[in-house]
Amino acid sequence: MMVVLRFAALYAAIVFAFGFVLGILRGLYLGLVMGESIAVLIEIPIMLALCWLVAARIFRGRGLTPPQGIEIGLASFLLLQLAESALFGVIGPYVFLDNVLFYLGDLSPPRAAGLVGQILFAVIPFIQILRSR
Repeated sequence: MMVVLRFAALYAAIVFAFGFVLGILRGLYLGLVMGESIAVLIEIPIMLALCWLVAARIFRGRGLTPPQGIEIGLASFLLLQLAESALFGVIGPYVFLDNVLFYLGDLSPPRAAGLVGQILFAVIPFIQILRSR
């Protein structure tokens, strides 16, 4: 179990750092110039490509099993949600439950696309582990 949590934490932390930088660029520049929907649709493929590369680097040749890939994906998804909630709790009024309810209460196209991107982020470890076998 500790192996899964270590890999999930590493994967989530690296992707969160990239997402933080891209999110700032999206929010401060792309979103204002092109609109939120277009900015999110530009950001998601970049983030998924980064997720793919990070996961390939982290998981390849580590002897992980496909069930561990599923566990890593789920744990990293939860860690990513907690990190987002912590960040927005610090710089804004949101807490974890607010972050989750924000998705459920506002599934506008940009938010729905972001949620799909985060679900794909969680599936990538499983796929990369399968590919490395």
